[in-house]
Amino acid sequence: MKIPLLLVALLAFSTAAHAECVAVSSSWISKICYTPSRVTAVMNGKNYDFCGISRATFDAWARAPSPGGYYSDNIKGRYSCY
Repeated sequence: MKIPLLLVALLAFSTAAHAECVAVSSSWISKICYTPSRVTAVMNGKNYDFCGISRATFDAWARAPSPGGYYSDNIKGRYSCY
């Protein structure tokens, strides 16, 4: 079943509207957004979702001197939503 693009956009907006977003200083990660059910990171202009990330892990990622390095060392491959 194909979901109309407008519905997908509305769902994405609805989720992001209730998230706490933090702009980060990185050459390829522009922001990360937290909700209790998932974290969305904007990487190279695309949204990537991660599930099961604790608030403490989100806070550490948001404060990391190198958000890209923190992602590589602590997030990548560990928090898939699928």
